Amino acid sequence: MSLYSYSGTRMLPCRGCGDGFRDEDRVRMFVERRWHARCFRCNKCKEVFADKTIPAAVGELPYCGKCWQAASAKLCAGCQQPISGQFIKPQGIHKEYHPGCFKCDRCGDAITSGFKKKFKQVLCVDCFRNPNKKKPLA
Repeated sequence: MSLYSYSGTRMLPCRGCGDGFRDEDRVRMFVERRWHARCFRCNKCKEVFADKTIPAAVGELPYCGKCWQAASAKLCAGCQQPISGQFIKPQGIHKEYHPGCFKCDRCGDAITSGFKKKFKQVLCVDCFRNPNKKKPLA
């Protein structure tokens, strides 16, 4: 990562604010993107990085050490909470779940064995075989 100023960057936007650069602007490079030095801050807590600080990247965005772990955690597609232990990744779904959070879209029961996809719904085998089965009232 470098801190420098150079000409010829007016047309390239800052990754932080989206504005262009002037010749007198200090420019920081991070993950092959240009940032104004004043815009180069943690994406979560917004703390400005010191000149020699090398932040962690999550999706091309900078994070301080305190915020990086939460930002880089995988989230369960069912409850949106971080996954730190065991998880399941059902074939053909392309999402990850805590073991109890992968549920049938019709009845709401946790799917522990097989499942079927019907249109955009994920159904337990029982709901797939019994299309008239109703979702229980809450």
